[in-house]
Amino acid sequence: AAPAPAVAAPPARRLEGRSRMALGGATEPQRREAPEAAAAAEAAACRDAFRAYYSQQRLWSAEEWPAVERAFAQPLPLTVRAVLSAATHPDATAALRAIYGDELLEVGWLPGAYRLRLAGEGLAG
Repeated sequence: AAPAPAVAAPPARRLEGRSRMALGGATEPQRREAPEAAAAAEAAACRDAFRAYYSQQRLWSAEEWPAVERAFAQPLPLTVRAVLSAATHPDATAALRAIYGDELLEVGWLPGAYRLRLAGEGLAG
């Protein structure tokens, strides 16, 4: 039997030019020539897309939106979850406590979940 003819893989599709710009991104030449401006333009496009998506959900009024947007901009704490059903759960929890000490806080509504204390949060007392 004759061997099957080799089929070349299609070339990888790269988002360039108009395709990338339609997604709100800068082209590679723009990134090389003015990386700060390209990054700022991409960040603005992402913010605009985020605002458009959430405004279409109609979860908040126009008056509430600035406060919601400020809340979205707040940093989230690092969270981890040690699987309760795993035999290594006690070891994992002990290791997390050894690493993070008093900075590791339990998430009250999710057993086995922990978060790191945010900067400026202070110790519970």
